[in-house]
Amino acid sequence: MTISQDARKLAEDPVAFFEHSHKRAHELGRAELDQLQLEALRWRFAELRNRIGVLTALADEQDVKDITTFESVVPLLLAHTVYKSYPVSLILKKKFSLLTKWLGRLTTVDLGAVPADECDSIDSWLNAFDQNTALQVTMSSGTTGAVSFLPRSTREWDRWWRQTRMTLCGAAHADGIDEPDEMYDVVWPTFRRGYTVQYRTAPWVMKHFAGSEEHFFAMSDEMVSADVLFLAGRLRAANARGEQLQIEEGDFRPRLAKFERMQHEIAHGAGAFVDRIAGKLSGRRVLSIGAPPVLVAMAQDGISKGMSGVFEPNSIITTGGGAKGATLPDDWQKIVRDFMGVDRLIDLYGMSECNGSHVLCGHGRYHIQPWVIPFVLDPDTSAPYPREGVHVGRFAFFDLTAETYWGGFVSGDEVELDWGSCACGQSSPHLAQNIQRYSEMRGGDDKISCAAQPEAHAEAINFLNGELV
Repeated sequence: MTISQDARKLAEDPVAFFEHSHKRAHELGRAELDQLQLEALRWRFAELRNRIGVLTALADEQDVKDITTFESVVPLLLAHTVYKSYPVSLILKKKFSLLTKWLGRLTTVDLGAVPADECDSIDSWLNAFDQNTALQVTMSSGTTGAVSFLPRSTREWDRWWRQTRMTLCGAAHADGIDEPDEMYDVVWPTFRRGYTVQYRTAPWVMKHFAGSEEHFFAMSDEMVSADVLFLAGRLRAANARGEQLQIEEGDFRPRLAKFERMQHEIAHGAGAFVDRIAGKLSGRRVLSIGAPPVLVAMAQDGISKGMSGVFEPNSIITTGGGAKGATLPDDWQKIVRDFMGVDRLIDLYGMSECNGSHVLCGHGRYHIQPWVIPFVLDPDTSAPYPREGVHVGRFAFFDLTAETYWGGFVSGDEVELDWGSCACGQSSPHLAQNIQRYSEMRGGDDKISCAAQPEAHAEAINFLNGELV
């Protein structure tokens, strides 16, 4: 195959490119990986430049017609806030046709078949995409009072979880190779349905790990309403400002009360869930994906009942995302391992905008997946730091596997990235564990400067919101 063919295969199907081997994905030499990634980046840009409205506007403003170096794509990276740049009044006034027009400028998928005029809630609007397009739009939890919407296609969701299967199963196997026919009982310690990335993930985890519904065990089959998440986020943001939000009459108050009850049941439901899964899955090989506080609560409850080593030792227990504000025991990982019966927890770093997560190695470093091109930007100017040595700054990346939306993002995270070799033997660039949110470091303010010409970025936002107000 030519370099162009190899690069396209890397972008379109990393699992096939690396032959299901997580190990092989992280042993490419730097020169070979750079060549493949740059060629794949040029191809993706050429494919999408004139098909995604906001990218076309941004590239036209700066007269970018080709990508010749990694650095030349940095002015085209979109701040993560772009995906919530719509006027919030569109939701409050139920103007879902205009919100659909806004979203259509961020995707290659034709949204003409979406009956947005018939939608009277965020739930009905998001469901309309599921029913009438190739998209499964995901939303953020809206903890700051605004929610973002990312238009990911079902093909991209499927690719993401094929890649994640290679990552998790490969990381768990001594030879680093995933055996695609191996199935797992999935322990899912949260809600089964909803529109945030966590709940959107559930059916794909079921497909690629459990294989059927009978092997998927969720703590709750309840649906988490997008409208209630949006309202709850606005209430929290108003309270933080010392304001009182007026809630419209209707069914929002009982729905909010139900949501709060559901959250309480999840937070305090570890005991009943542990009894259920221990009874059915003792000695079985399982996959479980959970935040540290949830896994600790399950483990502590089980241990208090005399349970330990519940599952097969070759089970896969993954975690990530930090303590979520909870206080964890110093030995929390040992507590979880002892209860679950595994020697290792697989710690992941990722975000909803990226099709894949980065695995923590035995030397405490998150290794960047080879289909993701990382950047570290100066937090004040967004200029990229050199692609060598060690740098601390704002994490940005280009996800080569994104095909219906632009894969270039500037995140809200401060990271330390090392381009050199790691003591674990993997050749991929790697991040330190001490990842922080700029919004937390700056008292809630995370103003992202733009590596593009300021007027170009402003024009792109104007294009997104044109004719919406």
